[in-house]
Order: sequence, then C-alpha cells, then structure tokens
Amino acid sequence: LDRADGALCDGLALRVAAGFEAEALAGLRARELISRAYLEQRLAVDLRAGGRVEAVAYVIDPEHDQYCGALTLEQQAGIIAQARGARGPNRDYLMATADHLARLGIRDADLAWLAARVRALAGPGA
Repeated sequence: LDRADGALCDGLALRVAAGFEAEALAGLRARELISRAYLEQRLAVDLRAGGRVEAVAYVIDPEHDQYCGALTLEQQAGIIAQARGARGPNRDYLMATADHLARLGIRDADLAWLAARVRALAGPGA
C-alpha cells in the first residue's frame, strides 16, 4: 500500500479465525517486515460485499530508500528486470503477484504493464 495522494489499493482481505491471530501476524511480519520498507498499520478497509472492517496492512514508508513513488513505470521496470532480493529475482515476485491478481479478477493496469515490460526487458528464458 502507498498512502500517497490519489493512491488506491484494490486487493484481498483475509479473515483469520479466532485463536489464530498471533500465528497469522507472525507469518505476515516475517514476510512483509524484512527490510523495514513497510510499516504495519491498522486501517479501515471497505469490502466489495459492503461494510467496513479494520485490517492489518503493510504500508510503504515514503522515507525509506526503497520507496519508488517518484519513478516512472519504465524506470521501475528497468530496476525490477535486473534486481534480486534475498528470496530471488524481483521479476519472479512481480510475475507471481500479477498472475495471482489476474486469477482473482483484480485488474491493475500499471501492474499488468510492468509485468509485460519486465518480460520484454528480461528476454527469453528469464
């Protein structure tokens, strides 16, 4: 998530069964808080089916050196095509995210463009 003016996140909220909150939070924190680029926050989330719930969300810290809010999509694609993190190539994470959102019926034009551009930049077999 990005709290920049005009930013919007259409995604998936997960309900955690009572008694499993600590386990779920531990897993999320292990995955999302590895670089301190994200801040854990409780936010109001509007549900498509109606209603509003409070959810734990991970919001990018605009002061962190990994924040790319000022980069164009082309600049982001160039970085993603070449970058590698502790869990592998960044392009793999991008592709998995884009594919998963598409399967869920969540459309994100910028993410789809990035995925296509990174595929083109990475070349065959990447």
